[in-house]
Parts: sequence; C-alpha cells; structure tokens
Amino acid sequence: MLVVIAIIGILIALLVPAVQSAREAARRIQCANNLKQIGLAMHTYHQAHGALPYGASGIQSNVPGGTWGSLILPQLEQQAAFNLFDFTKPMTHPSNRAALKVVVPVYLCPTDPGSSEPITTRHHANVSLPEVARISYFGSLGPAHVDSCADCPDQTPRATNYCCRKSWSFGSLPNAALGISPGDFPGMICRWPRSVTFAHVKDGLSNTFLVGETVSTQCGFNGAYVNNFQVTSTAIALNILESDFGDNSTGGLTTACGFKSMHPGGAQFVMADGSVHFIPETIDYRLFNELGSRASGEGVTLTP
Repeated sequence: MLVVIAIIGILIALLVPAVQSAREAARRIQCANNLKQIGLAMHTYHQAHGALPYGASGIQSNVPGGTWGSLILPQLEQQAAFNLFDFTKPMTHPSNRAALKVVVPVYLCPTDPGSSEPITTRHHANVSLPEVARISYFGSLGPAHVDSCADCPDQTPRATNYCCRKSWSFGSLPNAALGISPGDFPGMICRWPRSVTFAHVKDGLSNTFLVGETVSTQCGFNGAYVNNFQVTSTAIALNILESDFGDNSTGGLTTACGFKSMHPGGAQFVMADGSVHFIPETIDYRLFNELGSRASGEGVTLTP
C-alpha cells in the first residue's frame, strides 16, 4: 500500500505542472486572440475614419470625448455598448455612468488578476470615475518619458536617450526649443486627442508596437474608459510588476503603469500590421523602445 501511495504521489507531482502549463498555454492563446481582434478593430477603424483612434480625450475629467477602448467598440461588434456613450460630454458625466461599466470580454486577458473582477472602483486620486470596466491592454505611446526624466539614469533629453527622449513626455507636452509641438509623440496611440495614420509609420507596420498587455490591478489609471490615460510608454521597462494607486504604493506610475503580464517570461503585443508577438522580458531596453517608435529610422526588424 505504501508503494502504491508513493507511486500515486509521484504521478500527481508530475501531473500538476503539466496541467498548470496547459492552462497557461490556453490563457496565453486566448490573450493573443484578444490582441488579434483589437488589432483588426484598429485597422477597420482606420479604414472607416482615415486614422487610428486617439488614446484619450485629455487629462482633465471635465473634457468631453472618449478613449481608444470606447471608440473602437463598433469595430468589435459592440455597437450597443458604443451607443450608451455620450461623447459630447466627459466620461465623468452622469449620463455616461452606465456605459462606464460595460465589460468587453476581448479587453480582459485571463491571466490578468483583474479579469475576475472586471469592474473596479479603485483608482489613482485624479481619475475621478466611480466605477469603470477594466482593460488588460494599453496603447503604445512609444519611447516617451513619464511626465519628467527624474527617474531616468541619464536625465539629458536627446534622440538616443530612450528614457528621456527629446523631451517627449508621457503627457506629450510641447517643447518649442526642441521642436516638440503640442500633442507630439513617437508611438502609435497618443494620450491626447491626436491620431496618426499608417502612412506616418516609417519604420514598418510589422516592426512597431500598436497595443500591448498590462496588469490592470497594478496601475491606478487603468480602465477601458479612463481619460487619463489608457496608453503607456516603452520607456518603462517590460514586466516591472509594481503597483501604484496613490495610496500605500510600492512603486509609482513611472514603473507601475508599464507594459507587463502574468504570462511567464514576457508579454504579448499586437503590432501595427495586426500580427501578435510574445516579447520576452529579457529584450534589450533600446530594442524595446525602437519597436515602440513609428518613424525614427532605426531599421530594426521583429522576427517571428
């Protein structure tokens, strides 16, 4: 009997990791399918409107408009959800309260802990929304520093300093001395109501991030319909698993609100051409940022 019990114990020890691995493989495939649908919706939106959606209507809670997560709802066969929004009013307006709680399954990666509680009331202090549906994906702002270069090892803004590049900021603030116009940004999806077209992508659609994974429970600005901000920067290194909600934080938005996932070893991205790739967390920091920029002429190629 002891021998039989020992054999059963060994079999269980061998079986459990295999089952866990199979489950993770299934979750990763589902997440990749979500990104594929988002990429297709972005292309359909571009075809209909002549440009990609902007990331958010602005930082202020009283600014009318939407987010990329709300603007592409018709392209995701969520027309009824789209019709609930009044885009002539701010997301914080009472008329949009019901729309804010619309959960879109495609926006939730099954490995994201937030997928089990898809509506959240926990936010950073200046988000100003009572309840909002989570989203496991951020638009790619590209290599732009997070509001200031204070957390960068090298705080001198220049083209080759990807943590503090040409003073492009997370808020895409203007800097006339450096030739940065209002709303300028290096990636695909802007924090402000400014859109790009595929014609603006000089580095190749297949080599430029469009949307990537994040962990919704770790960023206090996360939400499918949060004006501030629904994008993130490649200046934040991949897979920094810190959180920030403006209270008892272990990090800050300069690290907590980056691209990341709970998949072992990296995160998935949909490129501007609609293809989905798993990017390892060991990726070279400069390469990661080169893939984030749309027209910097680096000439990098993302192999399958």
